[in-house]
Amino acid sequence: MLAVGGCLFFGNLLTSNIREAFNNHGMHLPGGEESGKVSSSPSYRLTAESLYSDYKANEVAADTKYKGKVIEVSGCIRSIGKDLMDNAYIVIGGSGFLDGVQCTFPRTSEAQLGLLSDGQQVTVKGELQGKMGNIQLRNCILEYLSPKESVNTTSNTSLGVVDGSIERIASISPSFRLTSEEIYSEYKANEVAADAKYKGKVIEVSGCIRSIGKDLMDNAYIVVGGEGLLDGVQCAFPRSAEAKLAILAEGQQVTVKGEVQGKSISVQLRNCSLEKSGTGEVSNDTDKKLHKIEDIGAGKAPPVSPMYRLTAENLYSEYKVNEIAAGAKYKGKVIVFRAAFGVLARTSWITPIL
Repeated sequence: MLAVGGCLFFGNLLTSNIREAFNNHGMHLPGGEESGKVSSSPSYRLTAESLYSDYKANEVAADTKYKGKVIEVSGCIRSIGKDLMDNAYIVIGGSGFLDGVQCTFPRTSEAQLGLLSDGQQVTVKGELQGKMGNIQLRNCILEYLSPKESVNTTSNTSLGVVDGSIERIASISPSFRLTSEEIYSEYKANEVAADAKYKGKVIEVSGCIRSIGKDLMDNAYIVVGGEGLLDGVQCAFPRSAEAKLAILAEGQQVTVKGEVQGKSISVQLRNCSLEKSGTGEVSNDTDKKLHKIEDIGAGKAPPVSPMYRLTAENLYSEYKVNEIAAGAKYKGKVIVFRAAFGVLARTSWITPIL
């Protein structure tokens, strides 16, 4: 989780560098304002498979032929989502990894994209930017859309965006009550539509706790639902809730209320409160005789008697089960464990047993 969080954190920091890299290669980050150029007649009309085939055969020749030109591409929608710049896109064609055409739309088209679904046949017109993973089209326009059995266009206009404060969120009734699987399924099917429905609103989500931890900013969270990698709902809590989270355990059934922030791999909720928790609670009793070590200056040896003696495996296991509870128990205290490196190396004295 730390590695993924680090990637997202530094990815956000490097957004301006990504934009510069695109520009230096004669490309532009997708999205932004619509270009008048796209309103002109397309230079080429072809399928997503034909376009990708040209690029796979000879990318240099394909760039010479297509790059910077307005084209029309037809194919089946494979995925719908948003990029790091929060621009809506669809990927059409392809069947493997990064072998389709990614069509990025201006923000004015988000309502239209919110009605799409995987598998629909579409024709998209846009300006070709070249190949970076998928083939990139920007400033796209939806030219043709095949019918589908049903499209739910109902929206509840009375549901407003909350102001984001913890007190405000705790005081209002949720706009939606659903399981973690249900909300993740909606984001997986169409992230643009799910954002329009949920983002900025207060919801209640129920499911089993899959993990408990802290992010790079030391904020406590639990992940509810999901089975694979980052396919659940990550619920971030204020520091005042850490005592409650410290007594939770993986597998417990919980109901969490919070404000939806959108999807950044996992679906994200912030300023959460724990509404209900099921069976399986663990004890948060601590040894009252154990106190945090103070005044251990640089270069000084730790006290002769450590507060805990344990293996590195046992220490890591406690952090894995509940990082918040383990932090309350061990952080800042002197321990002895059988390894040269460990999770507390940055915050406490550690005496390895050789």
